[in-house]
Amino acid sequence: MFWHLLSGLLVVYIILISMRFLLSWFPGSASGPGWRALLRFTDPYLRLFRGISFLRRGLFDFTAVAAVLVLIVALDLSRALAAGGRFTLGLLLGTLAGALWSGLSFLLILFIAAAALRLIFRLFTRRYENPVGELLEALVRPAVSAARALLPRPVSKEEHLLVVVIVALLIAHLLGALLFGLLRAALLALPF
Repeated sequence: MFWHLLSGLLVVYIILISMRFLLSWFPGSASGPGWRALLRFTDPYLRLFRGISFLRRGLFDFTAVAAVLVLIVALDLSRALAAGGRFTLGLLLGTLAGALWSGLSFLLILFIAAAALRLIFRLFTRRYENPVGELLEALVRPAVSAARALLPRPVSKEEHLLVVVIVALLIAHLLGALLFGLLRAALLALPF
């Protein structure tokens, strides 16, 4: 009973943090008594992650993602304990591997989407120097630079590099899903 209740509370809290994260993107929605109550309820937990410097780089702040991943690990553990009632090292390691893949998968999908949008901007707009274009450029620049350095012969068109980046990230996502799925299954099967 306790584990079912804890799972329900964790789901509600994940939803609240996700709402706060999404509403913060829209300046008009980030005001009023509802917003202040949401801040009071989520800020103490999120503050734990704000001090971790590698989660915040330039324009990018992944503290909410890390906070949600920790809650997902707790949720997976509580659900497993509710179902089987037995805590094992394999359960903990398998759950951590699943959460690690969730975070990596999110980042890969974010970069795939950013590279695809950047490619669309380059192909279909004459002027892509705007805040969205600049943000997309900042997101994909490291991957484009790596692709430029790794390709055997120089590729001059950024559009071609973006296609290479998208394909490479898609392959990485598929391989990661397969490998982490196998790792998680093996860890969960550990008897201790």
